[in-house]
Amino acid sequence: MKFSPRSTGILLLVVHLLLVACIGLQYAYDKATLPRVWVKVLWTKNPGGYVTLRPCPVTAPYGKTFRAPVRLKITPQGLVAEPGTRGDRVEVMRDGTQPVPCLYGTMPFYAGDAGRIPAGREIWAEYLIPRNADPRPLRLGVKEPQGVVPIE
Repeated sequence: MKFSPRSTGILLLVVHLLLVACIGLQYAYDKATLPRVWVKVLWTKNPGGYVTLRPCPVTAPYGKTFRAPVRLKITPQGLVAEPGTRGDRVEVMRDGTQPVPCLYGTMPFYAGDAGRIPAGREIWAEYLIPRNADPRPLRLGVKEPQGVVPIE
């Protein structure tokens, strides 16, 4: 059976739309079912409205090594990094430049106009915490006396 170029193009369009729809549905399902938590972050501005986020758990194990695998857990105190095994993807690190242990690696996040992020304020990010994957940032916020206020 031979398809015309037009029907081949339409079939390809439908396949692409189905793939994009599956990704969107997976994201919506994750957003509805995965636990969320506000976490203090170290951040830097990047060109194009992006910021690089490094989430800092409330407590994290570290000892003689500067990088250690961890499992993330949400407690009433916030995000806690517990000792993990070598198979865990998420790692925590501490070096001389950081006042607290942070998750290893950086996470780019589109913040729109990064200039709207207040200077000198404690920045927090709301994260989805998957079971065996990196945390996913959802939105940024500023720590206020009454709690974290999202930056709109």
